[in-house]
Amino acid sequence: MWYFTWVLGVSFAIFLAILNGMWGEHEKDRLPQDPSPDQ
Repeated sequence: MWYFTWVLGVSFAIFLAILNGMWGEHEKDRLPQDPSPDQ
């Protein structure tokens, strides 16, 4: 049954990698916008 643990671990690592990538893509949308960027 070691393969079951291995598959779960690899799946969890892939899930975390995808989640981390999505978080990085949307991080700039979370930050407050500068009201006057030209000053």
